[in-house]
Amino acid sequence: MGRCVSQADLKELIGKDIWFRCSYCDINQGRVEQVLGTGHVRVNMIGAEGLTGMRRVAHANDIFLTKEDLMGANYERYKLKVESYGKEVTDIVSLVKFCYDHPVSKGSGDNLDMEARQVARMKAMELLGVEIDPEAAKLDAQIKEALSEE
Repeated sequence: MGRCVSQADLKELIGKDIWFRCSYCDINQGRVEQVLGTGHVRVNMIGAEGLTGMRRVAHANDIFLTKEDLMGANYERYKLKVESYGKEVTDIVSLVKFCYDHPVSKGSGDNLDMEARQVARMKAMELLGVEIDPEAAKLDAQIKEALSEE
């Protein structure tokens, strides 16, 4: 799993480039401008088209020194949420209720819950033998292959 920075190391990051996640996006790059309080920093975003120069506040738990560490942490968080959601779906009735309560369709737009969508897909296969998103199945296979090569 990707390792975030510690609160004690925040002052050493001033002026340095970091990778971070925030409420707007899980993958961001920026330069630390200032430490705010005990666990937050102000970050000037870089590298993102149209966002360069915008400022965000990031918590130490969401700051990483490399893109790979950030991606690893995001993947671990994704897997935990999928696992947690998966416990809600035990049969066909709970699958239908789950899909009714979570934004899992392509039409959900910005509200799409990718973790819930993955659970709906996995449980449809498990309970009904139906692959409802063949493109996602291909992507899953590619991810598994890439992780097994590491």
